Amino acid sequence: MATPILFESEEQPPLNLQLRSGHRRNQAHHLNTQPQFNNVEEIAPPSQNPQNYVPFPTFARGSTYSFTEGNSYYHSLQATFDRRFSGGLTVLVDYTYSKCRQDARTLLTGDIGGYRAPGIPGFGIKGDYALCDWEVPQIFHASGGYELPIGRGHSLLGNVQGVANQIVSGWQTYWILTLQDGQPFTVGCPNATAAGLGCNALLVPGQNVYGGLHNVNSGSIRRPFPSRPPRPRCPSATSPCSAERPPRP
Repeated sequence: MATPILFESEEQPPLNLQLRSGHRRNQAHHLNTQPQFNNVEEIAPPSQNPQNYVPFPTFARGSTYSFTEGNSYYHSLQATFDRRFSGGLTVLVDYTYSKCRQDARTLLTGDIGGYRAPGIPGFGIKGDYALCDWEVPQIFHASGGYELPIGRGHSLLGNVQGVANQIVSGWQTYWILTLQDGQPFTVGCPNATAAGLGCNALLVPGQNVYGGLHNVNSGSIRRPFPSRPPRPRCPSATSPCSAERPPRP
């Protein structure tokens, strides 16, 4: 079920100029989605067998199953500038700023990842209410055309006639420019955090998502210190024990 709403205004001042702006909104409910079937319903350590935490342990987990439980919304602000200049020049510019979020997933799109815990009570598919796969926040288009002033009645070769005029006149050139943001994607966790459940990396405020100390060979984060634990040493029975890291071999 979809509920589209459109507010739009248009103005045509003189000089062959057209201005148009509007707000588009669309809400959809009961969208078809595939959260799968026989999912894990309890949170357990990743070392546990997830098959022990599904409703039907004798059946396979994650079987394809469709539900009409998805929801989404789309909002956008749009502006258009259209001008026809003298001399055969036309310019069309439009800009769109939008936001789209949903919790529906399909088999054809999966850039934002699947459901992490669709069977966990209180989380479900609504816990993955996120940006749409096709979300493009900003789009800018600029296009135009120009009729070349060549041929009879124009500034160039204006006196040409007959077949020659048919050949050199009527030529036009067009151009178009498109600038837009990229679509979203999800970074998953390198290691499992719960048995049979998914995990997404968290975006920490104030941290550079492209920075940090990383091992480019294995993809793991470098340890600032050696991984060997400190070895306790007791100089005597009366003095307290102190922890000292053993020397490197």
